[in-house]
Amino acid sequence: METFRRLLAIPMLLTAIGLAWVLGRQSGVDGLSLGLLIATLGALGLWWIGHRQSRGRRAGTAALPIMAALLLAIAIDLPRPVEATPIASTGKTEPFSETRLAELQAAGQPVFVDMTADWCLVCQVNKRVAIDRPDTHAAFDKEGVVTLVGDWTNGDPAITRFLASRGRNSIPYYLFVTPSGETRELPQILTSELLIEQAASGKPS
Repeated sequence: METFRRLLAIPMLLTAIGLAWVLGRQSGVDGLSLGLLIATLGALGLWWIGHRQSRGRRAGTAALPIMAALLLAIAIDLPRPVEATPIASTGKTEPFSETRLAELQAAGQPVFVDMTADWCLVCQVNKRVAIDRPDTHAAFDKEGVVTLVGDWTNGDPAITRFLASRGRNSIPYYLFVTPSGETRELPQILTSELLIEQAASGKPS
């Protein structure tokens, strides 16, 4: 049981690392530092209380670090995330908007809609193993596919409305629009092969 208990600490540690990464992305270095300070105070207090209880003592002053952590969490506002810089229109990647999607669709341009967020683990995996791959980029460039990226990290009413209009309330959400205007909802787990196939099958006959 002791070994099993220690093994369970591994996923907890990985979860903590993941949460710290998301906090850093959303609140910057200052927010991450404050979050780690609060977590450290809480962990110190819990360890100290456990140490005293193992010796038959009450928590007493060992609760002070936990109280300090709670006060910090209540009294200090984490730094507001810096206003997200709009995704630049680099090549064939642009920030998502329904207006832009309608324009491209009316012009007969193939479009890949990528609804993502920093805290979405599946989104980040798909980005690395399927979307941001040289073969995917080459296929999209060859077929003239425009990628519209919707960043839902800090919430966006426009994206929320778009998802709701598609009967969705969560991400990842992927949509491929062919030159003929056909819209195809893609699975939440992507592969480079799937995206390449979509780009190629979207060509006008």
